[in-house]
Amino acid sequence: MSKQFGDAKFHKEGMVKDNAVEDYYIYSNINEIKEEDEKIKNQIDYFAKRDSLTGLYNRDYFLTLLEHQILQSDTDARGDRFSILMMNINEYREINEVLGYIIGDEILKEFGLRLRNSVQPKDMVARCEKDQFSILVPDIKDLEELRTKINRILDNISTPFIIGDNEFQITTSIGVSIYPDDGMESVSLIRKANIAMKKSREVDINESIVYRDSLDKETQEYFWMKNDLSKAISRGELFLNYQPIYEISTNSLVGVEALLRWNHKKRGIVLPSKFIPLAEKTGLIHSIGDWVLMNACKQNRTWQDQGYNPIYVSVNVSILQLEYPGFGEIVERILEESNLDSRYLHLEITETFFAQKCQLIEKTIKQLSSLGIKLSIDDFGTGYSSLSQLCQLNIHNLKIDRSFINGVDKNINKNKIVRAIISLAKSLNIKLIAEGVETWEQLKFLKENNCTMAQGYLFSGPAETEQIERMLMEYGKS
Repeated sequence: MSKQFGDAKFHKEGMVKDNAVEDYYIYSNINEIKEEDEKIKNQIDYFAKRDSLTGLYNRDYFLTLLEHQILQSDTDARGDRFSILMMNINEYREINEVLGYIIGDEILKEFGLRLRNSVQPKDMVARCEKDQFSILVPDIKDLEELRTKINRILDNISTPFIIGDNEFQITTSIGVSIYPDDGMESVSLIRKANIAMKKSREVDINESIVYRDSLDKETQEYFWMKNDLSKAISRGELFLNYQPIYEISTNSLVGVEALLRWNHKKRGIVLPSKFIPLAEKTGLIHSIGDWVLMNACKQNRTWQDQGYNPIYVSVNVSILQLEYPGFGEIVERILEESNLDSRYLHLEITETFFAQKCQLIEKTIKQLSSLGIKLSIDDFGTGYSSLSQLCQLNIHNLKIDRSFINGVDKNINKNKIVRAIISLAKSLNIKLIAEGVETWEQLKFLKENNCTMAQGYLFSGPAETEQIERMLMEYGKS
């Protein structure tokens, strides 16, 4: 039983004392109860909308805000534009694996705080997934205004993160979609912002990209290529062409470069510039690279067994292959299984390898050289190599990049550069291969300046096995 007097309320209770029931009243204030109830409801509502780690909006509430923004923009006569920014912390998984989840969580909290401090109060910031954040920017007037906001975010994120006694350099990738340009539904806007974010991660660190229709096509192409490339070997879709390499002084065929091609069942011939970066990104480069080495070595051995004068086959290898522990043993095994003498195998490494400064790569290169395999630096003159590195790693050939050969007989600067490279190679006892030779004038210049070998369409483009055999026949059989 209870009695109420104004805001006060008395609850009648009973208590047993000395085998008798005594009545007493408990006082409570209705307003205080209501306030406490309201406080609890507000707390429940707050935590239902918030990410527990960062205190930012969570994914579900962000979607609610987005739907509300779309509805408001639809009914607004001004037709306000707004944008969604999607961003993530690059290499966050590695941060967790190496530094642990405690530091990873601290970085997430600091990242979220910096985002919140980079934008205006009206902008809605959320943590939508583990390392992915979203910002809804209402009422954008033009792209320049949006770009200024994004640059402010990138500047704030680029400042080192101090966690305890440790300092970290964190990077992010930002993708942008705009209403109504990129869609009028939340699903479409989020999907396109995600597509742009993934593209920005490929382009550079601390980069932002605004969605465009061509990105959708690129994303679809990436999906089918990734799916089909994993099955290309088992389906027998990969094959090799070979481009001949000639010794300039004797005009004789001395080698071929193995060039990978992918004959896709629906899209036809796909060039390596399209799928090799994907193979490197997905790890397929190792199985594909082994396939190329094995088939190139087997083919060269077949030509020798057919009685043709021995030539070398040159195979391009990825830096990722060189970084792989045991790559030297893989090459040695392939030489044994193909029964090819190591002196008839050359491996080409792009000059950008020198920027890696990886001891494992240098060890692998020295191991390959000790097997009797000759090493070539591809696209020489465009990268990072130094004289000391050329000597230390026992490089046998330099391939002069085609950009220097094109116009070498007409352009004075290119003329001087190629002469200098030839002089350098001669002093180091390194042979030279000029790439992209297409005219007799270019060949004449190279011959007059004692360049060792040449490769290009003046002699032949990439050719099938049968065409190479016809070229080999011109030089007789051993």
